[in-house]
Amino acid sequence: MNNIKNLSFVSVKVLLLLGAFVLCAGLVSAQSAEETSPVDASSEIQEQTVSAPEYLEDIEELAASAKDLKKLVNRMSKPAHRVPGDAGAGIHTQFHRCEGFATAISDSVDALEKLVADPHKNEEQIRELVAKELYGQANPQWGELPAAIGGMNELVEQALEADPEDANALKMQEILWDIEDAQYEIDEQVRELGEKVQDPIVWEYKCMSPANPHRLENGDTLIAEHVGDRVIEVTQDGEIIWEYGDVVAPMEAQRLENGNTLIADTGNQRIIEVTQSGEIVWEYKEAVIAGSVQKLANGNTLISDYLSNSVIEVSQNDEIIWEYTKLVGPSWSQRLENGNTLIDDSGNQRVIEVSPNGEIVWEYGEGIVYPYVAQRLANGNTILGDQFQEGFQTGSDYSGQRVFEVTPEKEIVWEYYTFANPAGFERLENGNTLIGDFFKNRVIEVAAA
Repeated sequence: MNNIKNLSFVSVKVLLLLGAFVLCAGLVSAQSAEETSPVDASSEIQEQTVSAPEYLEDIEELAASAKDLKKLVNRMSKPAHRVPGDAGAGIHTQFHRCEGFATAISDSVDALEKLVADPHKNEEQIRELVAKELYGQANPQWGELPAAIGGMNELVEQALEADPEDANALKMQEILWDIEDAQYEIDEQVRELGEKVQDPIVWEYKCMSPANPHRLENGDTLIAEHVGDRVIEVTQDGEIIWEYGDVVAPMEAQRLENGNTLIADTGNQRIIEVTQSGEIVWEYKEAVIAGSVQKLANGNTLISDYLSNSVIEVSQNDEIIWEYTKLVGPSWSQRLENGNTLIDDSGNQRVIEVSPNGEIVWEYGEGIVYPYVAQRLANGNTILGDQFQEGFQTGSDYSGQRVFEVTPEKEIVWEYYTFANPAGFERLENGNTLIGDFFKNRVIEVAAA
C-alpha cells in the first residue's frame, strides 16, 4: 500500500509538473492544431456509429497484424536456440514466453473474428474483448508480450556484450526491432477499434490536456486546460467565448450562479473566484494543491487538497469549517444533497461517502487501481473514473482506463474505456457523458447506451 500511496504523489507530480509523458502526449499532438477546434457532431455520429461490415475491415486488418506479429516472434526460434552461454540460456527461456504471449494475442483476435459473425448478439463480448483483453495484452506500457520483449532485449544486449559479433544475437536484435514496430501498430489498431465498438462519440473538442470539463446551462462547455494554463468556455461549434489565463495548471473550474467562475489554480496553489471581466473577487491563499473545488449552497467552498491529504470546507473568511483527513491523494470531492461528502481517496484505491461527523457510510474499491473523480447521480448511482498506474497493472491484471457507473449495491451498469487516463467527467441531462480525455488532448461527449 505504501507503493500505492507514493504513486498517488507521482500522479500529481505528473499532472502538475508536466512530466515528459504529458509533454510528449500533449504537446506533440497539439502541433497539428495550433488553435483548438471542434468536430462536427453529425459527422462524428455518422463516422462512429458503425455496423458490423464497417468495423469488420478494422478487425481484418488487426487479424493480419496479429499473424505478422506471430510470424516475427517465430522467426526468433532458431537464433534464440543458438546463442551460447548464460545469456543464451535466458534467451531460450524468454523466447518461449514471447511465443506464448504472441499466441495469446492471436487467439484473442481469432475469438473476435468469430464474435463479429453476430455483432448484435455479441456486442458486449466484443467490447470487452477489444477494450480490455486485447488492449491489456498488447499495450506497450503494460502488455505481457511487450514486457517479455523488453526482457529479451536485455538478454540480447548481454549476449552482444560477451561477443559483439555473435551472428545469432545480431539476428535476434534485428527481429526485435521489427517486433516492437508491430506491437505499436497493433496497439493503435486496438485503440481505434475500441472506440468504434463502444458507445459513439457525438461531440469532440480538441484542447490542451483538459481536466474536469463541465457543461453549462447555455449548452457551452467550461474546460480547465491543465497544460494550456487557462480556463475556457467554448460553444457547441467550438468557438471560445470566454477565457481566463492568469493560472498555472488549473485542475477544475466551476461557473457560479452569479456568473463568476471558481477555479482550482493548482500550479499556483490557490483557489480563486473571478468575474467575467477577469477580476479576482475572492482568493483562498492558504497553500493547497487542489484536485477539485465546489461552491456550496451556504457560500462556503469545498476543496480536495493533495498537499494536506484532506478535503476541507472553507468559509468566505478562509476559515476551515469542516475537514476530513484520513486520505491519501484525494483527487475529488462532492457535497451531496444529504449533507454527506463523496471523496476520491485515490491513493487508498477507493471512493468513499462520509457523513458530516466523518463516518464512512459507503465505499467502493473493487477492481480499481487509481480512482480519479466520482459523481453521485440523481438515481443514486455513482460514476467513477479509473486511471492506469505503471507497475500495478500487467496483462490480464489490466482493469481498464475507464469511466464506469455503479449502483449503491456496487453493480456495474455502464462502462466506457478511454484508452488513456480519464481526467474528469460529468453525466449530462440528456444521458450522455462528458469526459476529459487528458492525454489525447480532447473533451468528448459519449452517447448514452
